[in-house]
Amino acid sequence: MDPSVSALRQLDFTDQMYKADRAAKELAHGFPVSQQALADALWIPPKSISPTQRQELIQELEAARQQDDRNEQAMLNDIAWGRNYGAIPTEQFDDRKALIDSVIKTLEIGERVRWSTIHQALTVIPASN
Repeated sequence: MDPSVSALRQLDFTDQMYKADRAAKELAHGFPVSQQALADALWIPPKSISPTQRQELIQELEAARQQDDRNEQAMLNDIAWGRNYGAIPTEQFDDRKALIDSVIKTLEIGERVRWSTIHQALTVIPASN
């Protein structure tokens, strides 16, 4: 590993190597790999980010939270109007809000966050579950 990369970032690179290796093995053995899983496995985290990039990332996280809020409201409207009879998974949205808030707070105070955690926080819950 590159000695200029922090131990936390090295863990991110190791995680990504594992994901890429796993996807390649599954494909080689004829197992299906979703486009989302493949894109996630092929994503390479940056070594570091500038203060400007950190602020842009915070804005992306806030946008993800707003989209989650819109998707949660749409789901609740569907339930209220009888278009969806499943369980109400609001705890999933609550957990995501807590994750996003935690990542934003950590970035704002200047601490490092694992890219896998950032990537997870940026993944918006689909409007229909």
